[in-house]
Amino acid sequence: DGGAAAGGECTLERVDERAFGAWVDGLAAQTEGFSGAAISGLVRAAVARALDRAVSLADTAGCRVTGADFGAAIADLRSSSLELEQAGTAEGGAADADPDAAGRRQQQQQQQ
Repeated sequence: DGGAAAGGECTLERVDERAFGAWVDGLAAQTEGFSGAAISGLVRAAVARALDRAVSLADTAGCRVTGADFGAAIADLRSSSLELEQAGTAEGGAADADPDAAGRRQQQQQQQ
């Protein structure tokens, strides 16, 4: 039977709207200050993690992007952004390598 994955189809599963809303609110809080490009990269990274896992399990038809995939993608994005920011600082403080860094610094200063 080739299944939905073989046909390139995408199906949506019914979810509890309250639980989904709470998850989205949590994700929004974790990504506050991220640009649209950073959010796009985050989604791609989470999907890539899910696909890697599905391929390693030989179960691409059962591929699911989880909250853990998003959590790991956020951690990876922050880590790589920090590395880029530190590299930019080490090179004499030229323009931020991370376009979201200036916004995060401004938010942190406002919170202090």
